[in-house]
Amino acid sequence: EVVRNANEEEYSIRSSSE
Repeated sequence: EVVRNANEEEYSIRSSSE
C-alpha cells in the first residue's frame, strides 16, 4: 500500500491482479 491516494482506482485493480 504505497500508492493509495490518487491512484486508488488503478491500485485496486493492480492489487486484484497480484
